[in-house]
Amino acid sequence: MGLNECIHSFNTKDPNFVKGSLYVFISNLDGTIIGHGGNSKLVRKNLMRVKSPSGVYPSQVFQTIIKTKGAVWTDYKWLHPITRKVQKKNWYT
Repeated sequence: MGLNECIHSFNTKDPNFVKGSLYVFISNLDGTIIGHGGNSKLVRKNLMRVKSPSGVYPSQVFQTIIKTKGAVWTDYKWLHPITRKVQKKNWYT
């Protein structure tokens, strides 16, 4: 499966990539979302200046981690796309 097919699958909530509240998302290194299994309204939006409920900028943190540490797990807080409640999320580069 190529990149475009993956992006399409993520954005259309293909059950191979979305399970309950677990989903895949992809962003460019500039923080622009190109695929999102949890909230397709975020696709093509740049999240570098979007604060999490805990007051940090997750996209900026992600970019710093990618550039300095590479592949690691990171915890952050984000609004659940269905319940609209703040929840702890895990992210892996």
